[in-house]
Amino acid sequence: IIGSMAEALVFAAQGIVTADALAAFETVLGVRPNDAAAQYYIGISLAQQGRHGDALEMWRKLAAETPADALWRADLVTWMRRAAEETGIELGSIPSAPAGATQSAEAAPGPSHEDMAAAAEMSAEDRNDMIRAMVARLAARLEEEPDDLDGWRRLVNSYRVLGEDAKAAAAQQRVSELEAGAAQPAETTPGPSAEDIAAAEGMNAEQQAQMIGAMVTQLAERLSENPDDLEGWLRLGRSYSVLSRHAESRDAYARAADLAPDDTTVLRGYARAVMSAAGNVTQFPQQAIVLYQRILELDPNQPEALWFMGLVEAADGRNDAARGFWKRLLDLLPAGGADRSVVERALNELPN
Repeated sequence: IIGSMAEALVFAAQGIVTADALAAFETVLGVRPNDAAAQYYIGISLAQQGRHGDALEMWRKLAAETPADALWRADLVTWMRRAAEETGIELGSIPSAPAGATQSAEAAPGPSHEDMAAAAEMSAEDRNDMIRAMVARLAARLEEEPDDLDGWRRLVNSYRVLGEDAKAAAAQQRVSELEAGAAQPAETTPGPSAEDIAAAEGMNAEQQAQMIGAMVTQLAERLSENPDDLEGWLRLGRSYSVLSRHAESRDAYARAADLAPDDTTVLRGYARAVMSAAGNVTQFPQQAIVLYQRILELDPNQPEALWFMGLVEAADGRNDAARGFWKRLLDLLPAGGADRSVVERALNELPN
């Protein structure tokens, strides 16, 4: 039901996959990983964000599970071709389900008239309650399947859209544990269980913060005994950031950067933590500038670093230098994306 309601919300928004609809589709996919409608619309949301490559990857999977004679396959193929044009990816032949496969009417994208009417009559509070009920079902399923990485990722996304930051942080810890588990199974500290997440439902904001704080303290204590655990320091940095303990987050990322000095992903996290720890300042922290310069040495086309260095140059009145960074960034961004619009506006606002 919730999937149909989410589709109705998309139709009501004239084809835009809203935040509420995206949360619902993410949750549906967490419970039913092969749900065609959820894959279809999440792909549209990715494309609307300018993430055409990610959208195309999701749609390729969906196309391979969709019979060639499905009524909505033509729309899917059209979206795939647009994404391929935006990314410059060679689309090639588009796979389809084996001959004789069938796709139920329930799975096909597109709400019924009854769904549209029901969604129109529901209040925002009722729709939110439905989404929360679906999220609770996903959390319950993860109790039975605690190693489902994609499921935990969807739970994180759902909690974030719902504004449940403490629960999102707890679920994110489990994602980090699973991502690092293959490389460090013996060193991994167990992440929060579905029972922990469920227990958080009845807590107020202060109690939730205390629960997360206790988990973070345990992780910090373990790292004092295992100082070479790169993934552990990254998890600690992210956790401190969620708790708004920015100086401690910066220090945790510094330890991670010591272990992986040439990893641009680690260095970007460190640079962001430095910025957060600096707070509202009139000048960019020199430490962050040095980190982003290092990132561009390692990867001259790193978008975040190009954007930041353009801001630094513009703030110091070096407009030609700022323009150089942002033009390089513009060449990397797909047409029509939100990020590209922001860069174009920044370039237009630069004094000549």
